[in-house]
Amino acid sequence: MQTGFVLITEAPLWFLIFCLLFGAGLSLILYFRNPSSAVPQMLQRWLAAVRFIVISLIAFLLLNPLVKRMTRESEPPVVIVALDNSQSMLIHSEDTLADAAFLRDIKERLQSELGRRYEVDLLTFGETVSDTTTAHFTEKETDIAEVFSVIENRYAGRNAGALVLVTDGIYNKGLNPTYYTTRLNLPVYSVMWGDTTRKRDLMLAEVNYNRIAFLGNKFPMEVVVRANRSAGLSSRLVIRNREKVLHSIPFTIHNDPFVQIFQVDLLAEQEGVLDFDVSVEALPDEVTLANNRTRAFVEVLSGKKRVLLLAAKPHPDVGAIHQALKYNAQLESEVFMVDDFPSGNQPWDLVILHQIPFDQRTTDLYQSLLNQRTPMMIIGGGNTRMEVLTGTGAAPSLGGGNLRGRFNDVTASLNQGFALFTPEPRFTEQISDLPPLYVPFGRTEPLSGEQPMFYQQIGRVSTNYPLISFNSTNGIRTCYIGGEGIWRWRLHSFRNTDSHRPFNTFVNQMVQYLTAADDRTRFRVSAQGFYNETEQLTMTAELYDAAFNPVTDPEVNIRFENAENQMQYDFTFSRRERHYTLDAGRLPVGEYRYLASTTLGNERFSAQGKFVVSPTNLEANITEANHSLLKTLSQQTEGIAVAPDQTAQIIQHIQQREDIKPVVHPREKFTDITSIYWILAFIMALLALEWFLRKREGAY
Repeated sequence: MQTGFVLITEAPLWFLIFCLLFGAGLSLILYFRNPSSAVPQMLQRWLAAVRFIVISLIAFLLLNPLVKRMTRESEPPVVIVALDNSQSMLIHSEDTLADAAFLRDIKERLQSELGRRYEVDLLTFGETVSDTTTAHFTEKETDIAEVFSVIENRYAGRNAGALVLVTDGIYNKGLNPTYYTTRLNLPVYSVMWGDTTRKRDLMLAEVNYNRIAFLGNKFPMEVVVRANRSAGLSSRLVIRNREKVLHSIPFTIHNDPFVQIFQVDLLAEQEGVLDFDVSVEALPDEVTLANNRTRAFVEVLSGKKRVLLLAAKPHPDVGAIHQALKYNAQLESEVFMVDDFPSGNQPWDLVILHQIPFDQRTTDLYQSLLNQRTPMMIIGGGNTRMEVLTGTGAAPSLGGGNLRGRFNDVTASLNQGFALFTPEPRFTEQISDLPPLYVPFGRTEPLSGEQPMFYQQIGRVSTNYPLISFNSTNGIRTCYIGGEGIWRWRLHSFRNTDSHRPFNTFVNQMVQYLTAADDRTRFRVSAQGFYNETEQLTMTAELYDAAFNPVTDPEVNIRFENAENQMQYDFTFSRRERHYTLDAGRLPVGEYRYLASTTLGNERFSAQGKFVVSPTNLEANITEANHSLLKTLSQQTEGIAVAPDQTAQIIQHIQQREDIKPVVHPREKFTDITSIYWILAFIMALLALEWFLRKREGAY
């Protein structure tokens, strides 16, 4: 709706006087310089007026005038309809096709009825929130809180009117959605799907075990069995490895509800991946058998790697790294202050030095570690003797004079060309947001062959000074972290992701590279040992020429084989600047072997390995719908919760609300007058009229 307009030009509006004078001058010269014209005097005056208007108007258009119009635009309220696309919606259904069709009909009915007055956006949710309009009810996890988070970000500043949730209220991922109700200023309406009645069901609620075991050791497995409405019945817990029965434990269900924890010991008899089948025998008339069985995969290794953390004095950096190393079952770490470190040589696979060396005694200790060819990670500080580290190739050189005690606050900038390994993406995507490290003041120059992973960014100035870098001298791998304060990265990452996993994985990637044998093969493929069936299967590959320069010209192919199901999957890696990447999506549960191959010139390269895709069975572990959660969400936000056949009440309730209405926004719109067709048509019409009248009177 237009409320008014203002005329503006690039030049001052008083230039309009010159336009009028220019038009008047040309008109006078054309029509009044010859008094004996054949054109009648009255017509001559009219023609002069027409020419005056045309010339003045054309001159004015040369000033590039704009029309600023003030308008009011009405933004209709948006009603978001979110349909639960997880397995729990149909996993206990007696007629899945009919129930799936009924759920889709609810979504379409809400869209049709509400779409007459409101803008309706459709979402589906499960593991993630999607704009997909077709639901297949196959998602293996449910995160209801993610719906609220997406709405909070996507609809910020928009006229969001209401949220309609079509769900059973069961969530097994993310935060409790009630935490978001105070942050979203919109009502939540719930279509409560599912049955809240407890039915007979025996399930494997949890199977807890370490994914890593060591050859010849016994390792525990904890199995939590639950049962509903099954008192007086008996069953049996069976654990198999391939076809061999390892444990068969009978039990009786004495009460309702029933919970029993079984602790069993298993033996790591051989290296490789052990595939355990864990099951409980079914009871009569169970509501579902999908939660009676699962698989557990354990990788058996020959031994742990030992890591020493040696510090000049207590520091939170040491604690942060030590906690990250505990995350890795393949490592055994110990922490010592240098004054308490026992004398004598011990076999360490990696030594992490914090602000060491700082005097002659610690310099001798550092030199002895070099003599033992021990890989090292070194965290520098204000008292670190950089000249010692630089002289042995363990750290870049630090110039700038004697400025000990002065520091820069330095943030990290990822080196896009870093190719030793692919840093954890969930951590590196936070790099620009992480707190600064305290780095000794000075100019840091990389050594020959040093590979920075992160550069220093000082304020807004990006530099090529290494912040975290790697080097290899005489076959000894070292990593140098240029400043202290990495413990803040751990806390900040947890605040961003609600998990220490990204930081822990990042630290363990560095440790894994440092402790790995020096690999001089020219074709390498990196993969995780375990993938969850709900996560994307990603891998990286590196190819080097004869001079060990990275190349990405040849195509790299890979084949996955699942011997159990006799399935094969073929993929091609994507090229990056210095390495290859692969996102293979999701694969079925099982143990896989892979063979990657490529050709560089006349040389053929290949790499092989194995990995495991572990099962996720969360959607089958809860058989009762959580309608109380949905009622709480609706009550806290002044919405209503209804049964699936009462969606008309939601439509009526939304339509009767006074606070769900269009919002009027004032808008400024600028229009170039030369784009207004009728003005140009008016000028052409005046010129045509003038020409016609002049020709009629015989004037030229």
